[in-house]
Amino acid sequence: MMNKRSLAIAAITGMCSAFMFVSCKKDGCTDAAATNYEEKAKKDDGSCKYAATDSRDQIVGNYLITDSLFVGGVFSEQKVYVLQVTKGGTKKDTLYINNFWNEGGSLQAITAGTNFSIPSQMGLSGLGKVTGSTMTFTIEQGGGSEHKGIGTKQ
Repeated sequence: MMNKRSLAIAAITGMCSAFMFVSCKKDGCTDAAATNYEEKAKKDDGSCKYAATDSRDQIVGNYLITDSLFVGGVFSEQKVYVLQVTKGGTKKDTLYINNFWNEGGSLQAITAGTNFSIPSQMGLSGLGKVTGSTMTFTIEQGGGSEHKGIGTKQ
């Protein structure tokens, strides 16, 4: 049977061991995808930080487009071509739509997530979006002409 002194020493030893075990657990960011990931952290403390992403990245690329031209609401002709989308300028919402109608020119577009708008330029303006790997757009051209395009990212 243990005496009071042995019992007290055992209790103190147990408490010290428990304290040391708990204090060895390091809090920090446990997500390896975070910029401040702490390999030795055992418990996530909510401090994880991530690199800023550019929403334009999900739109940028080459698309094989089927573009139908309507004049006065009546189908006129269709072209299949590669449309290239690139980031533009220093603004985080600017894209360039290159090779529109397979003519080599560029149109500036403004993004809002995966949607984009083409402000009036060179007699053209329009709207479009990217859903997954598919781009769709409607671009109005002076004189009642309208381009309706759809294509897949290559």
